[in-house]
Amino acid sequence: MSRHPNRQQLASWLNGENENLDEHIDTCEKCAGRLDKLDNEILGNVEPITADLRPALLTLLQPPADLHERISERITERLQDRSDADLFGSLLGIPIEASRIFLEPKNSEN
Repeated sequence: MSRHPNRQQLASWLNGENENLDEHIDTCEKCAGRLDKLDNEILGNVEPITADLRPALLTLLQPPADLHERISERITERLQDRSDADLFGSLLGIPIEASRIFLEPKNSEN
């Protein structure tokens, strides 16, 4: 490119519409600086809009009100399941221990 792009061309490049400027912008410090300035100007115009959207976005992205209770319930359920599994495992172990007591040979030393 023999000349620098104008403001409209740079703005269209920022919007992803003018890809033939990629090489020039990569090598030209002047245009890169103009792009930074233009980008800041565009963002400056957008801030009031985003300030209005902020409360709506925060409302939309808020976790559900009952999230803490649902998490607590699931933790309680999991702990109860684990406790039940431990109890079942220990009940299965009783016959094994009883059989060891009855079937182990007695020491003559006792």
